[in-house]
Amino acid sequence: MKQLRITNQRVVGAIEDRGQRESRFSDMPAITYATSFSAPLFHEPKVTQDVQGPAAQNSPQVKVLRAAADALKKVDFAALRQMSTERANRQTEAMLAQSGAQGANFARQAGQEMAQYIEKVQRIVVRGNRAVVIFRDKVWRNLEWGGGAWKIDE
Repeated sequence: MKQLRITNQRVVGAIEDRGQRESRFSDMPAITYATSFSAPLFHEPKVTQDVQGPAAQNSPQVKVLRAAADALKKVDFAALRQMSTERANRQTEAMLAQSGAQGANFARQAGQEMAQYIEKVQRIVVRGNRAVVIFRDKVWRNLEWGGGAWKIDE
């Protein structure tokens, strides 16, 4: 380590190895390297809710996912926009622009798949204004509290 500094918001450092060493393999040259890094540190808010079982199925987060699945199945993008964050809406608009005429078919299929996954909710973890709905099969959905309601954030 040539340098290492850790603050509340960032970790900065440098690593260097320029020593002349013989390679253990005769056909490979000796390796030297140098690199530096600067990365932000994120401090996750504490878990404020951890909901499982039937309570998860009846949670406000799952209710918005059900409504979004219904909107997708009906190809009702206006309704979907209302229950999504700006970031999610930008992603939807980009997908629609790329898919062209197939966009409605993709939406219906996505709505059907989302409805199936909603039945597999295992857990909801809330940290402040963010929530993660965790399904079986290592699938999850992110939501954010904004404007007085939970909104899909992906």
